[in-house]
Amino acid sequence: MYKKQTRIMLQKIQKTIRSYFFKQALQRLNREKMVVGFESAKRLGVLFECNSADDYREILSIVRDMEKSGKSVFALIYINAKAVPSYTMAQINFFYCLRNEIAWNLRIRNAHLFNFINSGFDIIIDLSPGDFFPLKYIAGLANAPYKVGIYNEAYVEVFDLLVRESSVQSVTMRAESVLDCIKMINPPADDQQL
Repeated sequence: MYKKQTRIMLQKIQKTIRSYFFKQALQRLNREKMVVGFESAKRLGVLFECNSADDYREILSIVRDMEKSGKSVFALIYINAKAVPSYTMAQINFFYCLRNEIAWNLRIRNAHLFNFINSGFDIIIDLSPGDFFPLKYIAGLANAPYKVGIYNEAYVEVFDLLVRESSVQSVTMRAESVLDCIKMINPPADDQQL
């Protein structure tokens, strides 16, 4: 009982510290927000959480489908492990983020995460569950003009468009919901700024 209470208390403290550092980082971010529709986007940065080989196969399929639309797609895949699992494959457009690559104080410990954040994507699409903090943090730091994610009240200030998910969805279903919304966006050429 005591261990459980201590763990809950430590988790609350960690969440408070993360929230503080995250808000500071967001205030320092200087990005020009613009509405970018799927048709006009050329470079997409897509964030995923991967917990199994099945998740990885779904992610691979989603990325390939987006590429068939003529988009340059780069995937950042968060894996809650100390090393990249054997079921993953080396891909030119895939970046992997392991649990130890973001410190408790939100310091990024790997150069490829900085490269992803600063890659100049037209749209960042976060397909991780609505409350998954590590990828919300990376999406928040990205300098993309348009950011899309799964709805969670805690991250309203991070994204320009949030899509509500119905109950627990697979990553494929989340991707379909988000892409359907983005494909409906077709801003007039002279009125794109938010």
